[in-house]
Amino acid sequence: MWHNKRRTSLVVLSIAVGVFAVGTVAHMRTLVQSDMLGSYEDAVPASATIYTEQPFDEDLVEIVRDIPGVAAAEGRRSVMVRFQTDEQSGWYPLLIVARPDYEDTRINILQPEPEFGPDPEPWPGPVAMPPPERELILERVSVLTPNLGLASKVRLGDMLLVETPTGKQREVRIAGLVADFTQVPATFYNRAYGFVSVDTMEWLGLPRTLNELAILVSGDRRDETYITQVADTVADRLERGGVSVLRTDVPTPGKLPLSYVVDGLVFLLSAMGILSLLSSVFLLINTVQALLAQQVQQIGMMKALGAHGRQIMGMYVSTIVIYGLLAVAIAMPLGKVISDAAGSQFLGAPLSYTYSAGGVVIWLVLAILIAVAASYLPAQNAARITVREVLAYDG
Repeated sequence: MWHNKRRTSLVVLSIAVGVFAVGTVAHMRTLVQSDMLGSYEDAVPASATIYTEQPFDEDLVEIVRDIPGVAAAEGRRSVMVRFQTDEQSGWYPLLIVARPDYEDTRINILQPEPEFGPDPEPWPGPVAMPPPERELILERVSVLTPNLGLASKVRLGDMLLVETPTGKQREVRIAGLVADFTQVPATFYNRAYGFVSVDTMEWLGLPRTLNELAILVSGDRRDETYITQVADTVADRLERGGVSVLRTDVPTPGKLPLSYVVDGLVFLLSAMGILSLLSSVFLLINTVQALLAQQVQQIGMMKALGAHGRQIMGMYVSTIVIYGLLAVAIAMPLGKVISDAAGSQFLGAPLSYTYSAGGVVIWLVLAILIAVAASYLPAQNAARITVREVLAYDG
């Protein structure tokens, strides 16, 4: 291993390719399911969200809270505006959301992010909640997405020029960052998210009334059919009160928003990882066969001195296993970098990547399986060589 460094490097890299490809995808999937789904559930996502054509007020929300099957109901107003960080930058879309009460929130709970920012230095905290008047709190993924005009350009206390659909422009101060795990990441919709108070919404020249209603059912929150029935009942009550319903969204219980996109991506990456794994195995088989072809005479000498076939196999298979362990030292750190990048840039949140016992076992098992699968048959063939065949071997 030490004297033939070129061959050692080739074998280690051959194993590392397959281990990295499959191991990274498998571990990233585990992190998505445990980390992001856990954060999503902790935020208490709405069982259903009803979007209306006509505005409504808090009195109607109080009526909805008394409907059988409704455990909680909260209204809010969302408006699409546009913003720019300075005169040289272009305009970017921004969805601002106003909630009447940020302190007593039971649905779609926001998490302040005092130590999260677009560069290694965290934003100073604490985050002001509720949002101060004439100030804006940004959703954290918005400052990570480069094409939204915020990444590495804004900090706490900076001013954004906001223009409403009516053409009115106001300068709004950035008051901090929050995490909204119940929202589809800004990466997918290509728009930033921000939260303001109702007073700030009025200061921007927009109504104080509400146009969205989020409900939490009191029964089985995993039963999509039951949730739909309760949501339809609430929608009918809004219609009877003169509020036209544009649409009702019922997310799949127990799954992330746009989970089918994440599942499709993981499936595609898994398929590519398996192909990389197979390529790694075949490349390793060729390397092992070349190694054994160079050492036919040494194998014959050992057998002439009384070596058993299982000893020959054990020697070469264990050597390849050591190569596999060296490959893990390359694949694991590289997998960490890729998993972190995928979490923060694509999935919309940084994954809390840790070298857990289960994760380390995945990497080690993959490396050992690749090593054994690639070296077993060549080593077995070498172990069957007789001394007579070695004496007749012409290279």
